[in-house]
Amino acid sequence: MQFSAPNRIFDYIYWGEQNMVRFLAIFCMAVVLPSPALAYDWSTVASVAAIEGTHVPSIVRFWVTSKVSTCPTGQEFGSQLDYSPIGSTADERIANAQAVTSILMTAKVTGRQIKIFGRSSDCVVEFIYLV
Repeated sequence: MQFSAPNRIFDYIYWGEQNMVRFLAIFCMAVVLPSPALAYDWSTVASVAAIEGTHVPSIVRFWVTSKVSTCPTGQEFGSQLDYSPIGSTADERIANAQAVTSILMTAKVTGRQIKIFGRSSDCVVEFIYLV
């Protein structure tokens, strides 16, 4: 009895037509489909200069002492930023606006800084942290 090793090297390299089509389809979908992008394109740590209460709860407008991206700066204050409250109901958006306003007021009164993340295109803050 003579032993001969099967020549199956091509079985490991060649997957067959169906598997190759599946691989190419998955690869193309991974390349072509858009990946989720970050909602913000800048971040900074700054002190709160002023808070406007006129538009709350629909918009929380405030100013920080440092220049932020391309956002407009006022004569008396620094960069003007807006925060659009999030939530699926009006009550959730009001509660979110109150929470962000309380963070801003705490930072203003205590002199603590905030870390903010936002979009340059419309100067809207996406995330805010009291640091």
